[in-house]
Amino acid sequence: MKAGKLDQKEFYWTREDGRTEQMCLAFAPVSVLVMLGVDPSDYRAGVKLSDSLVYSMAVGKPCEEMQKPFHTVEDDVNQDLTSIGVIYISMNVAATVLFIFFSAVAAAYIGE
Repeated sequence: MKAGKLDQKEFYWTREDGRTEQMCLAFAPVSVLVMLGVDPSDYRAGVKLSDSLVYSMAVGKPCEEMQKPFHTVEDDVNQDLTSIGVIYISMNVAATVLFIFFSAVAAAYIGE
């Protein structure tokens, strides 16, 4: 955070009632473009643009609170993947049975 980098960290925080709670902290730099003169004694030399770190902004919340909306999405995705897997296996079994049936019919036709 002091170096002006974008990152996220997790840590444990002890509440006033003595319970520990996992906190998620995300921070990002806030910078502005600064125009510096190439040669202060000669304005015709132009300016050089550079980023200057003003401060870092951070947001911290309990991890459980931040992850709560995603748990329902995770359950829905798992349910969808399970049903897709069942459909995939059913289609493979049906295709295999049809292939065996057509192979048997073709073998019977050729054998005559």
